[in-house]
Amino acid sequence: MTYAIKIKIDGVHNSFMPSLPIMLVIAGSSSDSGAGLQIDLKTAQSIGVYAATAVTCITAQNTQGVRAAESVSDSMLEAQIAAVVDDFQFEVVKIGLVTNPKHFEIIGRLVGGKKIVLDPVMTAQADTYKFAGNAEAESLNAMKSFLKNVAVATPNLHEAGQLSGIEVTDMKSAKLAAKEIISLGAKYVLVKAIKAGPIVHDVLAFEKDGIEHPTDARAIGDNNRRAIHQQANSIVPQRNSKIRCKSYKKNFIDKKLHGSGCMLASAIASYMAKGMDVEKSVKLAERFVHRAIIKAELIGKGIYVVMI
Repeated sequence: MTYAIKIKIDGVHNSFMPSLPIMLVIAGSSSDSGAGLQIDLKTAQSIGVYAATAVTCITAQNTQGVRAAESVSDSMLEAQIAAVVDDFQFEVVKIGLVTNPKHFEIIGRLVGGKKIVLDPVMTAQADTYKFAGNAEAESLNAMKSFLKNVAVATPNLHEAGQLSGIEVTDMKSAKLAAKEIISLGAKYVLVKAIKAGPIVHDVLAFEKDGIEHPTDARAIGDNNRRAIHQQANSIVPQRNSKIRCKSYKKNFIDKKLHGSGCMLASAIASYMAKGMDVEKSVKLAERFVHRAIIKAELIGKGIYVVMI
């Protein structure tokens, strides 16, 4: 996906074509570079996408755990996103850790019309650190309200349970939870890491008659793109919609991992930024992450870090 961009140099307008597709990543910084913005950037670059960033929070963490997390101010987050929006043309946004519930309103206002991939991060490293702290209920409600903007949500079992109110333990409950999350507005829901013996399943759920909206500027006219996205994001699926599911299965690899969830969402967003539809993007991202898990290494004294 490419766009012609006009710039003015010495009073003369010039056009140039970026050589790479562009996306925006809105997420937290991980000081060990094994998750968050750092793994998002590595993933996007490996797939061939230019990722601009907006930092939601700064974390002090390593492979042994999270020590602290601090949100950026509302004005700083808004300034970062606005700076990218004013300069770059892009259609895909990947959202990771958001520790301040008010930040969801800012993100929705500035990029709500884009195709958003949301990794609904709530905890870190085996659920031992809760990022929302005392604002857990407020953060959950803000995230639920934000789902109407989301093209793809990628919750793990815990996150799917929190968003849906359904305890997720197997394929059946995962599909029920995904359907409930779709009823809140998300168009596709990928529930991750459902273990069944030696096999792990990720389940992608979506409306049976859902419409794919292409992200490639060549597929739709520039004048119509914004209207199409605004219309798509104004539609909230009904609870009784017919839901289809696809399962992506792989052999279970017995490693405690850091960064795989961030990587999966950013890989999906990267492939979407290259103009692929959601189902194709998920399929390629699943393969990408599985290879990274196989190659995961013990970089520090704690858990494994996925490696590209």
